[in-house]
Amino acid sequence: TEDCVNLAQSLVYLNVAPGVGLLSAIVDRFSQQLATAAPSDVAGMLWTLGGFWRSSSECMWLRQHPQLLRDLLAVNLRQLAAQQYSPLELKRVLAAVVAMGCNPGQAWLQAHEAAVVAQLGDVHLFTLEQIVRGYRALGYQAQQGQLLQQDLMQKREQWQQQQQQQQCQQPQPPEQQ
Repeated sequence: TEDCVNLAQSLVYLNVAPGVGLLSAIVDRFSQQLATAAPSDVAGMLWTLGGFWRSSSECMWLRQHPQLLRDLLAVNLRQLAAQQYSPLELKRVLAAVVAMGCNPGQAWLQAHEAAVVAQLGDVHLFTLEQIVRGYRALGYQAQQGQLLQQDLMQKREQWQQQQQQQQCQQPQPPEQQ
């Protein structure tokens, strides 16, 4: 599964549409091992499919195979519930769902939110901002929305303080006499 994900992600990074034949082969191979796929591979494949959603032929093929997305989200839900994702992976799976215009369901969103809240101390400001935006895009009212907003405000304040400190620490040019 890791090789499939690496190949697919490389195509996204290179901004290359794989074509329906290659996409089908990658997804078929990955799907054969989906039940035992590592969380990072499931997150990677979801993120990749979100990236391919921009390409018309790949998007059409993915829309013709909705069971693929349902299967990926079902495995992803189990892994989310077990909190097996890093903050970056949490951001990526949510971004993929948003990019595909998919409604993963209330249980998935609640499991995603619980995984985010469990790792809130490790979630970077910009990652948290994207997650909150993703929830809004899906029309999801986070159960811990107030906690997420408070943490977001705290992280913004810390980031602004760090930026100010860095500006103060920059060497000043010597004055000309």
